[in-house]
Amino acid sequence: LSFVTETAAYDISALAQYANEIGSPAEEGILAEFLELDRPPFVRGKEKALLGVRKAQVKLAAYYLMTGQERRARAIAEDMHDEPRERLLKIQHQLSAVESKEFWEIIDRGRNFEYMPPAQRACLKTFFEWLNVEAEAK
Repeated sequence: LSFVTETAAYDISALAQYANEIGSPAEEGILAEFLELDRPPFVRGKEKALLGVRKAQVKLAAYYLMTGQERRARAIAEDMHDEPRERLLKIQHQLSAVESKEFWEIIDRGRNFEYMPPAQRACLKTFFEWLNVEAEAK
């Protein structure tokens, strides 16, 4: 059921972004709950689900950076400061590689959860620098 957890994470990320866009006072609470989604019992022993949740959180952080909201992006980075370097590198690599909105499978949503517009994707560099993770040379 890791896909369910990942899907929920991307939905909550989109909800937090929308709440931010409309200036909803609920955004702070949504973000706080979202940062709890990577903890047991939601992802205990489920690396794929944890990666999905963390990628959704990084995607939201990149949105915050793109829109000049460093405080919110840093809150997400602080939540990730104890993540293993290998996991962070994997997340960085996977998110940086997605350049198309299209998804290779037929799904109800018809979009790639990990896609970010180029300006948002460019913010990944700053986010991962905060975590002392630099992109590896290809």
